[in-house]
Amino acid sequence: MRTHASPRRRPTGGGARQPRGLQGGQDWVERENFFFGHGLNAVDAKGRVSVPAVFRTQIERRAKEDGERDPDKELLIAPHPKADHLRAFDSVGLRDLSAAIREGVADLPAAERRDALVRARRDELPALTNVAFDSAGRMVLSPLLRKLGQIGDLAFFVGMDDCVEIWSPENARVAFADNPVVLGTLEGLLAERKPT
Repeated sequence: MRTHASPRRRPTGGGARQPRGLQGGQDWVERENFFFGHGLNAVDAKGRVSVPAVFRTQIERRAKEDGERDPDKELLIAPHPKADHLRAFDSVGLRDLSAAIREGVADLPAAERRDALVRARRDELPALTNVAFDSAGRMVLSPLLRKLGQIGDLAFFVGMDDCVEIWSPENARVAFADNPVVLGTLEGLLAERKPT
């Protein structure tokens, strides 16, 4: 997986503004492809779960937009700092995260910037784990990832612009308590899984 900056074409259409590369400064690219949508999939006893097709398609589009010929079939997954869900980044999202970390400390005086950058990286990057998926989207969440993200036998995937969040339905109900659309979607997906 490439984790360094690479030149990107600047799309002509509208889209989400994302930081470009690791150069620092106010260099932005209009990103047309970002993560959105949802999915609910079973997690078996060995931690096997499928990345929903909508996100696999978005990973491919994002990689092509970023100039990659063959998108990597892996995600970088880490528990959220609140330890109530997981976050999954593709290679594009990882570069954007790295750029955002640099942007976050860019205004500090030079003497403070390096230490702040190290602290910010330590907060975000060490917990990332490479998780490969096959052409059908099947991947394995390790016991540690499942524990740290509180993922049981169901995984609720939610697109969040630069990453995909992976929730247990129970924690998603709490986190999205003030969002009736997401809650309704989750409840509908859960109802579809129940035997009639």
